[in-house]
Amino acid sequence: MLNNLLGEYCPEIEVLESCGSASEAANSILQHQPDIVFLDVEMHNETGFDLLKNLKEVKFDVIFTTAHEKYAIQAIRFSALDYLMKPILAEELKKSISRVFEKGSANKEKHLDALIYNINYTNADKKLALPTANGYMFISISDIVRCEASDNYTYFYLADKSKILVSKTLMEYERLLSNYYFFRTHQSHLVNLRRISFYEKGEGGILFMNDDSKVEVSRRRKTQLIDAISEFAIMSGH
Repeated sequence: MLNNLLGEYCPEIEVLESCGSASEAANSILQHQPDIVFLDVEMHNETGFDLLKNLKEVKFDVIFTTAHEKYAIQAIRFSALDYLMKPILAEELKKSISRVFEKGSANKEKHLDALIYNINYTNADKKLALPTANGYMFISISDIVRCEASDNYTYFYLADKSKILVSKTLMEYERLLSNYYFFRTHQSHLVNLRRISFYEKGEGGILFMNDDSKVEVSRRRKTQLIDAISEFAIMSGH
């Protein structure tokens, strides 16, 4: 089906070979030196990640294909790599290929290194790829103190007091980080619960973060915040 979609909707793509296993794909990649590899996440007793781990050098872009919305998809998102959910739609395929071409050749190995790291580590140890004006920065989510919206951009404030401007909306990062103890306190603010030093009660309240910054809490999110802090304290043993 993927071959048919590529032939019909993406004539700029030449399919060099289709492979049924990670070992077969490794040999094919060495032989053909492709620009893009469409890689299934689950292949019999292997995974697409096994293939990437065993390659000595990665000079190609990867677009993952999968039927399963599992932890692997979250790791792919964190690493800023492309993926297609099965059944694959022609429009999504075209968008994915366009994103790969727009991204260019920089940082291919760094993205895949981050992916392999994220597969092996969980929660605060995960690395997040941040798109900046000059490329991608890879940071540990435990180092994020808070995120602040700025129109269609987001500022990341890190534990070392540095600040990074990222070309994505705060809503996108709220979706990505909500399962890792990040909480949207306000329309403009997303905070790392691990980095809260003190909560000052009030109509909504104010959070004092451990980088000495203060974050306003909206009145309607106050109860949810207290619940989130309590849940984090129970789960983390604090």
